[in-house]
Amino acid sequence: MPAGRPSKYQPKYCDMVVEDMSRGMSLTAFAGLIGVDRSTIDTWREQFPEFHLACRKGQSVRTRYLEGGMLERDMPGPAVNARRFALANAAPEEWREKQSLEHSGPNGGPIQSDIAVTIRLVGAT
Repeated sequence: MPAGRPSKYQPKYCDMVVEDMSRGMSLTAFAGLIGVDRSTIDTWREQFPEFHLACRKGQSVRTRYLEGGMLERDMPGPAVNARRFALANAAPEEWREKQSLEHSGPNGGPIQSDIAVTIRLVGAT
């Protein structure tokens, strides 16, 4: 560990981050809960393998919480939209809204384009 101020990291944060995220909270919200900056969380993830694993588990349980809430039939529309947005950020590999456009000509061939070029010589008579 680098010299300087001692880390505020505590092993109990592993269980705490999983518990907090199981209620839908983000890593940034967890940082606020324990009174550190989000960048500190990222540093701890690099320095402490057990904390890194806990954060990954937390992200999984957070996704489960958010998805489970979307399945509730009594949830109002704005809440569904909020959860959908949260899921697009929490689990983008499964929830991102990605549009894929393919450009091709007839029968999947190249797009044909005709370009007309007009050249005007300045000073010519």
